[in-house]
Amino acid sequence: MNSNKIGKSVCGLLLCTLMISGCSAERKTGHETTANDQDKTIVQKSKETDSSKTVEKDTADEQTATNKQDKTDTKQTTSNRTVKTQNKEAAKNDTNTNVKVNTNSNTNTKETGRTICIDAGHQRYGNNALEAIGPGSSTRKPKVTSGTVGKYTNKAESEVNLETAKKLKSILISRGYKVVMVRESQDVNISNIQRAEIANKSNADLAIRIHCDGSGNSALQGYFILTPSSSNRFLSSSIVNSSLRLTKCLLPAIQKATGANNRGISYRDDLTGTNWSKVPTVLVEMGEMSNKQEDYALSTPAYQEKMATGMANGIDDYFQ
Repeated sequence: MNSNKIGKSVCGLLLCTLMISGCSAERKTGHETTANDQDKTIVQKSKETDSSKTVEKDTADEQTATNKQDKTDTKQTTSNRTVKTQNKEAAKNDTNTNVKVNTNSNTNTKETGRTICIDAGHQRYGNNALEAIGPGSSTRKPKVTSGTVGKYTNKAESEVNLETAKKLKSILISRGYKVVMVRESQDVNISNIQRAEIANKSNADLAIRIHCDGSGNSALQGYFILTPSSSNRFLSSSIVNSSLRLTKCLLPAIQKATGANNRGISYRDDLTGTNWSKVPTVLVEMGEMSNKQEDYALSTPAYQEKMATGMANGIDDYFQ
């Protein structure tokens, strides 16, 4: 073989080797590309899986948080309902308590079935027109006078009488009596006959007339009661006797409540308001408005309350 053929053969072999090597390299490169793509796919899937897990975890966490919030809201709602229920129960208990208190209050006021007529003597302005002092009598007196005035307080007797009468009314009502007031104002015009008729028409069990004295003697002090005598020609013996018994119940009761001087009984048959009465009746002279100490005392609510309490106690004793 000549040198030219040998050279060509060597060149051919080298060319074939290079071609084979190139094809191998191409195949290897293509495989590596595919592998790399697969790896990338796997990595991507892994990331997606992790992402999915993360999303699932976040979702689970959110669901857990939601569940916790729902439980919290449920607890809060339950708590609110409990509070509302407790408030309703408390309100109910308060209402029941009030009812009990009111019931007890009503229970303490036991009706006596007795009616008391209270006549606060006089009025702001007198009425000097005349009227008979008793049924069929020819003796006549002014229908009503304005009363005396405190020498030291300058307070009208009619005002002191009314203030005390109102206190007596409150006490008697609290003790279960029915009370009929002849007047509850200074500005009235009610004659003594009319005052007696108010008690008669109300079917009162008794009538108590409230006054103060104004003798003009500053040394005189104390209370006393005017009552009809057994010689009274206008009244039945039953009314006279009942009036005297009421007087005897009132005198010690007033003395005990006030500590004032008890001047006893004054029998009078010339009093219009007494002589026209068809129920037991007395006239209480609570004290002397000519006496400094008593004048001031009679004007104070505290002493008036004591005087009214004494009268109420005497009335209680009368019905025993």
